[in-house]
Amino acid sequence: MYYEVLVPSGGGYDSKLQIEAGNWMQALQTGVQHAGHSISDMKGFYIDLGNEAWKVTDPHSRRSYRVRVIDKADARVSQVMKAISGAHRTVDPSESGGTARPATGPQENVGFRDSSGTFRTIAATEVEAPKSAADSGRVMMETVQRTAETQHSQPAPLATDSTTPEAEDLGGVSETALEDVFLEIPHIFEPEVEMADAIDFVLDLAKKYIPCDQGGLVFTSDDGSHLYFAAARGRGTKKMIQCKLSNEDGVFARTMRSAVAISLIDATQTDYYDPAFTDQTGVKLGSVLAAPVHHGQRTFGVLAMMNRQNRDSFTSLDSNIVQYIATQMGQYIQHQIDSTGLE
Repeated sequence: MYYEVLVPSGGGYDSKLQIEAGNWMQALQTGVQHAGHSISDMKGFYIDLGNEAWKVTDPHSRRSYRVRVIDKADARVSQVMKAISGAHRTVDPSESGGTARPATGPQENVGFRDSSGTFRTIAATEVEAPKSAADSGRVMMETVQRTAETQHSQPAPLATDSTTPEAEDLGGVSETALEDVFLEIPHIFEPEVEMADAIDFVLDLAKKYIPCDQGGLVFTSDDGSHLYFAAARGRGTKKMIQCKLSNEDGVFARTMRSAVAISLIDATQTDYYDPAFTDQTGVKLGSVLAAPVHHGQRTFGVLAMMNRQNRDSFTSLDSNIVQYIATQMGQYIQHQIDSTGLE
């Protein structure tokens, strides 16, 4: 089942997490651990139960968590969740031609020439292990939002079976955009599409459907020393292509290591902000949506949309679109590794 867990993170911001777990208590434990807190047991906790929503208050820290079921989302979101989790593949790369061979280990790199003719490489990063071996829930999406929007002192009522949530302002994105992406993404698996072409295609596809000032596809350098933009769109493109970012700090590095999509309303006001990006590119970060380009336990890169137009944050539909495109790109890269038998 899928749950939404709201964890107060302090510093004026909270984390809203989408989690796949066996039950709501497991989802809560997973969300709390992801946020860097812990709950040894729930003795003495105050629990307000609803049909599909729970408010849990820690009497010691006075921290209130909120959990609700989201597995009754519409079919389009469910399809994306299944595709991201590996329950099914909308596109089967093996049908695109070539003989697929098993990858020989976790550190295979794949090379390509970018639009300028420069040879670049994509290094795989192993996904961070859960903070607890007993944690079998899985974080799928993290949204960092201002505490003032959630009002923990007087929590807003959670949606239940009898509650109809308000329609989300899509900020200029068509309600059918995700279905359109489903139809267009198979292009990258056609035999004649090379790595550089696939990189440009998926970035342009994301920018086509999501109005934002900047977009980019971030990879890890061959030696693992830094992150770089293999492609970029929008103001500051040339400097984005030239910049080198930390593989430890910032929203891109965090997304790379955790393989969890992250949405920020104002990146500069969170712990995920790395000022080196603005220093090198001149691009000021406001809202950011970063999705891991991954396959299995390997993350190859990050598909990032920056500074949303028409509204101050990215929507859940934006997130579904970018996560789906990024996941398909991850399958494409793994297929390139498998089909060439890289040692």
